[in-house]
Amino acid sequence: MHSFDTVTHDTGWRVIHLPSVDSTNTEAARLRDDGGDARVAVVADEQTAGRGRGGRSFVSPPGGLYVSLLVSARLEDLPGGLTAALALATAEAVEQASGVACGIKWPNDLWVERRKLGGILLEAAGPELPVVAGIGLNLRAVPGALDADDRALTTALDAEAGRSVSRPELLGGLLRLVDACVTDLGHPERRGALEEAWRRRLIFVGEL
Repeated sequence: MHSFDTVTHDTGWRVIHLPSVDSTNTEAARLRDDGGDARVAVVADEQTAGRGRGGRSFVSPPGGLYVSLLVSARLEDLPGGLTAALALATAEAVEQASGVACGIKWPNDLWVERRKLGGILLEAAGPELPVVAGIGLNLRAVPGALDADDRALTTALDAEAGRSVSRPELLGGLLRLVDACVTDLGHPERRGALEEAWRRRLIFVGEL
């Protein structure tokens, strides 16, 4: 039986598990501004004011994986390189935990077939500080608060896998893959392979 405490032990990341929070990105940014280092993960059972790209809201009811990571990144890797590395890590973690093939819709969304599973939001505060990387994935169900059009284009991992996917197991795999992908991003001899793996997962390429 995996738990979030087990994830801390197994990965070396400091995992902070909260029942409810306005935004895991906001909480992670507060920890960073208070002197928190990289390799901290703030995970919540629900968000009451989750944020998405372009100032949009990210509907985050109980039953998803909502986590914000403090990640060290080079200035030249922001935002594109780090976004690609995190998207690749997330897609691979989804597949490892569920057996479901996961694609990347440029620049920061995770899709299964032709429906959105989740997304990534980066927020940087300066060259000397860790980046806040928010990752949100629908696990148990498609959020009911979405309008009909968005619901038709959204999916949840349990439905795709045909079983309940463990949140701690998924998070543990994600953190290990984030470590690997971010490390590869900083090594010229491995960066090319990372970029190629990311390109292979891109979907809707060439579609209008």
